[in-house]
Amino acid sequence: MTMTQALQWVEELNDELKREFEAGYSILTWQPITVTEGRKWFKLMHGTSAWGFLAKEDGVHKGSAIKAGDLMKPANWKVPARHSRGNVLDGSARYKWTGPHYL
Repeated sequence: MTMTQALQWVEELNDELKREFEAGYSILTWQPITVTEGRKWFKLMHGTSAWGFLAKEDGVHKGSAIKAGDLMKPANWKVPARHSRGNVLDGSARYKWTGPHYL
């Protein structure tokens, strides 16, 4: 997955999440998701919080196979959780405005 693909997906994600957010949470202030590129991951930030991670390439993470474009829930601010929550490239990613779904 390239930075261009990640930015394009995040732009579409921000449009979708902003509509959902404003429809049900109008009392709160919307903050868009931003992207930071790391060595193995694109970190998706919502304000100062880690919203999720996108895998840059195929490989193994904490003993689980991952593919480029896999959406991961954060385990903490720096590292993604073990299992993928779907893939953004094939459209199987599962998430809400609060972040990737739990398993």
